[in-house]
Amino acid sequence: MIIPDEVHIGSVTYKVGSKTPLVDGAQVLRGQTDHFKEEVWLDSSLLEDQMATTFFHEMVHVVDAVGALGLSEQQTEVFANLLMEVTRRNNLDWRKPEDAKEKLKELKMELNS
Repeated sequence: MIIPDEVHIGSVTYKVGSKTPLVDGAQVLRGQTDHFKEEVWLDSSLLEDQMATTFFHEMVHVVDAVGALGLSEQQTEVFANLLMEVTRRNNLDWRKPEDAKEKLKELKMELNS
């Protein structure tokens, strides 16, 4: 999955970056959203699946803030996991460029058969 450098939600644009370690006081985090600076940070040491799941989790926090939804952390976690599941099971997830090129070749071959 390709994590974008920025995400547009409503009229707000959040910058997305990664760094290690990602801490809040004494707590080590996988992701962190700063709504005042409009920034999302992901722990750069995460594996690809962990990074994708954490990205979705942080995006739900952004949607929650922009939409003033008032989601709990548990609701955020459930919603993020469901979004991740929908994207994976329906081949909607962002692909690495080489994966996208391979999928395009497969589709062209199917059309020509």
